Amino acid sequence: MLLSVVSGVTIGAGRILTTLYAMHLGATPMQIGFIAGTEAAGKLLVTLPAGFLIHRFGARTVYSIATVGSMLLTLIVPWMRSWYGVAVARGLVSLCVPFRVVAMNSSFLHRLSAFGSSKAGWYRGSQSAGVFLIGPTLGTFLLSHTGYEIGFAVIGLQFAFMAAYSRVFLPDMDDAPTETAPAPAASFLGDIRALLANLAVRESCIVELVSSSVAAAFTTFIIVLAVNVTHLPQQQAVSLVLIQGIASVSSLFLLGRVLSTLAPRAVHFASFLSAGIGLALLGGAQNFTVLVAGTVLLTVGTALIHLLKMHQLSRVEVSKSKLAGLYNMVGMAGALLGATVGGVTAEHFGLRAMFLVWIPVLVLTAVFCRRSVRG
Repeated sequence: MLLSVVSGVTIGAGRILTTLYAMHLGATPMQIGFIAGTEAAGKLLVTLPAGFLIHRFGARTVYSIATVGSMLLTLIVPWMRSWYGVAVARGLVSLCVPFRVVAMNSSFLHRLSAFGSSKAGWYRGSQSAGVFLIGPTLGTFLLSHTGYEIGFAVIGLQFAFMAAYSRVFLPDMDDAPTETAPAPAASFLGDIRALLANLAVRESCIVELVSSSVAAAFTTFIIVLAVNVTHLPQQQAVSLVLIQGIASVSSLFLLGRVLSTLAPRAVHFASFLSAGIGLALLGGAQNFTVLVAGTVLLTVGTALIHLLKMHQLSRVEVSKSKLAGLYNMVGMAGALLGATVGGVTAEHFGLRAMFLVWIPVLVLTAVFCRRSVRG
């Protein structure tokens, strides 16, 4: 839990500092979207291989090397003097992220069936506490009292702590060989095809793609929307990220019991309905109150569908490190899609339209990805 929280803090504080630093350099909404897209692209490139490397060499070794790399690369970000320099630096940092995320996620997936469905949101919940609560607070505090150079240096020190702590927490080797594989796979692509042959895995990946796209669009542009469109002060705009964090952490830790009280199909459609209403409110918001309501509804919806899908995936008999690699790769692809499509949409049609365009996508996903949800 501690490792997951600190990991989330580095992501949340880094995201806030990067967005505000890009705005400080005069970056446009499309350029900010490109920076976020570069980060997502870097993660996408190595997420799937990360799962297979962890399966081969073990979570502990891979995690430690990747964390040290993140520490060193983070220190160069505030020395970039153009938005494209920031994009390159953050892209390099993002190449290390999947190795950390997949290592922790695969370990959690493997143990979730023993923990029970009520704890399906604990991993993402603890990480969300860092990403959306502690991280933005720390990033804002550092920027107010120090500056960008010191701010990114503090994030680098957190990476050093994570590298040391992981040596006593993560397993040395993946215990997935004791699992039953869905089918023999003679190659890298064969393993992927074998994973996607399972209906629950396939539909969960599609849902994760869409959910991550919407989440990336929100986190990339909510501050820009609040400042440039609704004309909120910067501190109040950043508080929307904190509100998202409170809603996300609360939902992930408390709504796990919903899986045992409501039919899975009811949870499926309720999650998409909540997210759709949230996007509609964000797209039409004229004040802070409506932005808060939209943020909460969107966050609750994405948290509910995550809980449902994690519960389903924990029961699939496959290598959890490989499954985590595939699932996280799809999430990274969604982050790239959300940031880039959101940036283009915002540039040509406005920031409000950028939120509204995802509503029909949610409707189609809810309808066509319901077969693996029984009851």
